[in-house]
Amino acid sequence: MLHGFTGFWTGLFFYPYPDTVAYSEHLLGIAVFTAPAQWLTGNPIVALNLAMVASTALAGVGMFLLARDLTGRADAAVVAGVAFACTPYRLPLASHLQVLVSGWMPVALYGLHLAGAWRWIYVAATVLALYLNVFVGVVQAFQKLAFLQPFAPTQTEAPFIVAQVVVVAIFVVLGFLAVKRFHPQIA
Repeated sequence: MLHGFTGFWTGLFFYPYPDTVAYSEHLLGIAVFTAPAQWLTGNPIVALNLAMVASTALAGVGMFLLARDLTGRADAAVVAGVAFACTPYRLPLASHLQVLVSGWMPVALYGLHLAGAWRWIYVAATVLALYLNVFVGVVQAFQKLAFLQPFAPTQTEAPFIVAQVVVVAIFVVLGFLAVKRFHPQIA
């Protein structure tokens, strides 16, 4: 991340094609959380172990919150949290960190049941996450689709910028409408 992602999407596989990491699981989302541990210790194994322990904790806590919200019972929520965090499928997949970080699923479902200020904050964060996915989708479309490549080969040309401005405008309107729907004070 310190090098500005220069060459980040170019991997060793599918040579000589460029940007092949985009076809794989790049773990960039997990790296945001583990990078401080790696920077502080200088040891990538510590960062990996931290991510694995944190993924188990997130899975358990996320499922606990969801189950308690749905059932209203803390005892059932504890059982659900332990069952989800310690499910047998985690052990054979220990080498696939991207699969182990599944704790966001119950957290996202829990967010659907939030009330008050947390509900509109959840909605705004969801719209932002969707925008980031669409932003990457537009970038990938201009890189990978043969009929779009001539319009923006370096992604600094007008068609690419117009497409991104349109996407931003759509999501600003979508975000405003979503927050307005779930935030009663905004009229």
